[in-house]
Amino acid sequence: MISPPDRIKVNVGTDERPVYRIRRRTRDGEHDERPTGILFRLNTELSQELTQTKGSIDFTLMARRVFGVLRRFARQPTRIRLFLFILRQTNAEFQRPLSKALEGLGWDADHPARAIDQLKEALEQLRDLNVLETYQVDQHGDRLTIAKNPNWHKEEATVNSSQEEHFWHMSSRFLAHEFP
Repeated sequence: MISPPDRIKVNVGTDERPVYRIRRRTRDGEHDERPTGILFRLNTELSQELTQTKGSIDFTLMARRVFGVLRRFARQPTRIRLFLFILRQTNAEFQRPLSKALEGLGWDADHPARAIDQLKEALEQLRDLNVLETYQVDQHGDRLTIAKNPNWHKEEATVNSSQEEHFWHMSSRFLAHEFP
């Protein structure tokens, strides 16, 4: 996005999760402008599904247990992306090029050793949650292989009942809230 000469785009968020504000330059200094819209970036696969491009799936069903895992990873966006990436696969076992998977999921490709360690740690967590059965990270062959547990959502949840009650209470409060 190119800003007009009398406006500048300023990141008030972080480099990993940028939030931009537009500031107008005037003789009195710089002033924030109210936003008139929101720009969303969608990955190609999701945009193809939303536009119902031939060969894309029309919808994704998610089990209620998904939300407990999402809460657990709430401050780890790369792990959320990995988790959803695994859930959306139609085959029980799948392979991807490791370097492309790391980059696509948001791990730092400039530091591959650290990125692979973080990926393995995330995969271990998902295996502990029974989302995965097995995984293999082959750095030399540039291959990531994952076998997901197709019945993970049917198994006993690791969230205790008071946490779940709190979540549903908060959800109902949110859903009951009227928005302008």
